[in-house]
Amino acid sequence: MANILNVRDLDTEDLEIIERLVERLRAKKKKDHLNSEIDGFSKSAGSWKDLIDVDTFITNIYADRLVSPRAEARL
Repeated sequence: MANILNVRDLDTEDLEIIERLVERLRAKKKKDHLNSEIDGFSKSAGSWKDLIDVDTFITNIYADRLVSPRAEARL
């Protein structure tokens, strides 16, 4: 338990230094997390290439737009 710091024994200047240090560490952790997400996205970009025929895909999209998923209304 030698690593535990009792902040009640510190003066205001020391507390301000510790607060700035904690803020920097949190910002670094957040930045590292964001960088890992960006790296993962970059690595996956283009991984789907050549899995489907683009022309067929586009044709299917437009064909699906012509079909109505709703049942006809009865009056």
